Amino acid sequence: MRTWQKLGGWVVAVGMLFGACAMGSEDAIPQGSAIAQGPQGWQRLLLNPMEDASSVGIGAWKLKGTYVAPAENVDPRLGRTALTFGAEEAEQAGSKGDFTVRDNVPGEMRTVGLWVHLSEAANVARLGVQLYDAEGEALISLVPADWTGWKWVELDLSGADVEQAYEQPDKNAVPDYPLKSVHVAWFTKAAGATSLTVDAVVGLTRLENVARQAVSIDMSAPEMVQPGTAKSADQRSVLTASLVATNFTKEPAYLTVRHSMQEDPSFYSRPLPDPVFGSDHAAGSKSWLVVDGEIVDEPGSTDGKPWTSATTPWQREHYTEAFQFVDLGQVRKIRKMTWLSGDANHSWFVDVFASDDGETFAAVPGLSGVDHFKKWGWRDFPVEKPFKARVLKFRYRTAGKKEDIIRFPTELGIYDGVADEVVGLPDVGPPVEEGTLLMEVPPHSFAVRLLEFQKPLDAGAYPDGKCPLDFVEVINVHFYSGQEPPETCTTDGNANVTSSTTFAENLRELSQWRDRYAAEMPIWMTETGYDSAGPFGTTEAIQAARLPRVVMLCLANGIDKVFVYRESGSTPSMHACSGVLRNDFSRKPSWYTFGTLIRQLDGVRGGARRLPHTDENVWLMEWDATTSRDTGRTTCPFSRRPSGRRHEVTALTNRPSVMMTARG
Repeated sequence: MRTWQKLGGWVVAVGMLFGACAMGSEDAIPQGSAIAQGPQGWQRLLLNPMEDASSVGIGAWKLKGTYVAPAENVDPRLGRTALTFGAEEAEQAGSKGDFTVRDNVPGEMRTVGLWVHLSEAANVARLGVQLYDAEGEALISLVPADWTGWKWVELDLSGADVEQAYEQPDKNAVPDYPLKSVHVAWFTKAAGATSLTVDAVVGLTRLENVARQAVSIDMSAPEMVQPGTAKSADQRSVLTASLVATNFTKEPAYLTVRHSMQEDPSFYSRPLPDPVFGSDHAAGSKSWLVVDGEIVDEPGSTDGKPWTSATTPWQREHYTEAFQFVDLGQVRKIRKMTWLSGDANHSWFVDVFASDDGETFAAVPGLSGVDHFKKWGWRDFPVEKPFKARVLKFRYRTAGKKEDIIRFPTELGIYDGVADEVVGLPDVGPPVEEGTLLMEVPPHSFAVRLLEFQKPLDAGAYPDGKCPLDFVEVINVHFYSGQEPPETCTTDGNANVTSSTTFAENLRELSQWRDRYAAEMPIWMTETGYDSAGPFGTTEAIQAARLPRVVMLCLANGIDKVFVYRESGSTPSMHACSGVLRNDFSRKPSWYTFGTLIRQLDGVRGGARRLPHTDENVWLMEWDATTSRDTGRTTCPFSRRPSGRRHEVTALTNRPSVMMTARG
């Protein structure tokens, strides 16, 4: 069995011949700063290199159109790029940005520093960091934003400048360690657009009694580089990546890092082994279910395919428990266990039992009543200490109530360490370029190595010459603008994803991409809609106003079919109140506005044109329409202005027209 560590620093891509540039903590931290001059033995941690927009979580108050994007026309202070945080509109002076840059900081972080670049148009009055400590208390430390260009901002978290972010009378107003999260926060000077650029967020922390590796290496690279999109090779995209090495020892670390760039011809690349705990022995192991005393041959949780999963049959108010068994083939000393949730709404508590022979099972200490309910994504079982087992039994049980269904994890992960494995680089396909890098990392600090690929990327293909789109019949996407109007929204609140472009612009970009690579392939919006109450919603009136508009924007910008979620529901919790009917099947206002839209767009095919209007809040969308009744044009006028202001609009159509009136 082979495995590999992050120390291998490998990249799977198409390209070759890259150079490297080394940068140390001295490049990121000014020599006279408190972090540079910190107490002997304290650790300098690069909390976030500001390379990857997906590493930042967006939060805001009174800001619309929030975004995170690679900085443009601003040279980074460290690595390959910096990130710009901003919003298209602050509703008032004192609007707040609150962007998470790091979760779970080890030890006792007493000082935090970051580079901040402000332009003349930044519209920032004060900025700094907001923290959530071990007790859940929100604390904040700010400085006046009175400069332009780059400035190193350093904040003493044990000083008098730290205060509660808002009134919390049951808390102590000082950081309790370890910190749960660190955020970059700012307040605006006035209404209007606001932005700032951030690079190299660094913390000074004391790590006594914190378990850690001597050296760790992480790689940061763009999630996606679009290949072959320019007219000439000189203009095509190239890939850059950064290696961040952290030295937790009191001596300099001299590292030899092997790297390999390979083509990956597989349809699905299995996850890499864990760099500390080794290969996943659940993948490929025999597994089965026991439901109502019957054995069910169902390997969905151990087949290495996250798109498959196991479930009980649907029976109303029937299940209180079900069992799953995994046979590892030999006795292993298990050190780590994980699960990937499938539908965590239908999974409750899990008890884990271990057996050496598959006959006699004993409960694993600490693994009784593990809470799976609404625990989405990959999660760790709380393994207290290593234990031996060949066969594992999982008891999935409800909270006592009889349920209609029990869903099992999409995947399980079971690890026994790397002692019996060979450490090396992965082998996923033909190598394109391989090499070795040398890195010197100062004691109790970090260094960054920038990798720059020189050859532009070309589109790859499978061995038979086909590409992924050759196996796709329909492109499907989801979108929810939540509490924002669809015309100007840049954030999908359901997925917590923000772009620098609006929803309509993203639709047009998707359609253009489809037209280039798969011109005949339909695009379906298989989920969209609006909650009429609850934490993600607004009101029934606003739902009625925005639902037809989001559907029209989809149809106008290349979407062939739109699925609205959902038919009925008015319970004021997330997505449970997004129906056009209430729970008692009475009709919400959206029933009528959506029904009007369906009738008016009967026979419409293809995209629409937005006609000019003197007020940018008025949208006039014109379609060509052909039905059994007539041929002509259909124009749908609507306004995103939530006021009662009147607009005189002429509908350019030879068909009966209806003007829908709904504010929001």
